[in-house]
Amino acid sequence: MHARALDVRNKCLNPDGVKIFGHGLYCMGQLCGLAITRDAKGEALPLRASYDLDEYIVYSQHTSREHLALCHFVLSPIFQRHAKRLLGEVMRDLRRSCVYHRVYPSSTNFEASNLKAYSVSSIVPDLIPVKPRPQIQYPLDVLHSNAPSPRIRDLGPPFSLLFMTRKMLAEPKVAINARIVVLGNSDAALACLQELVYQ
Repeated sequence: MHARALDVRNKCLNPDGVKIFGHGLYCMGQLCGLAITRDAKGEALPLRASYDLDEYIVYSQHTSREHLALCHFVLSPIFQRHAKRLLGEVMRDLRRSCVYHRVYPSSTNFEASNLKAYSVSSIVPDLIPVKPRPQIQYPLDVLHSNAPSPRIRDLGPPFSLLFMTRKMLAEPKVAINARIVVLGNSDAALACLQELVYQ
């Protein structure tokens, strides 16, 4: 099994000028999947400001060009257990070390927010969810020109962030079959569930 860059790799650009990469995932000469990614070097710092990525990676070890956004990852169900390996091949081919995937709620209006829709990827169970950081509410009328850049303050509609690094591709994700029942809808119950999800 291997990933092979498609012919469109160097020709595609987003309207904002960001490179888009396409990879066909092949097994014994047959196409078994497709990965569409785009360059995310401009997104790395805003995502770091809005999500607790520092808990998982040391940013000084990853240059700005090593960040990649996963837009679409479609894979035949037969090869689903090899999804992490194939993602690793795409990252190796593009010489990237971090990959991000945004999951938007189903109610998101992509036309109104001027965004391209991301598909629900078959690799989502293998990626690691990241906790959002508490955000500072800046008084723009007081700060005027001293306010942070809009690129950092506003990431658009809310989304969940999933990510993976080359190092984490080699670590197995262990499924625990224990059942946990949380009763009530208190803040403590919600915090307990949130801590379980993000561990």
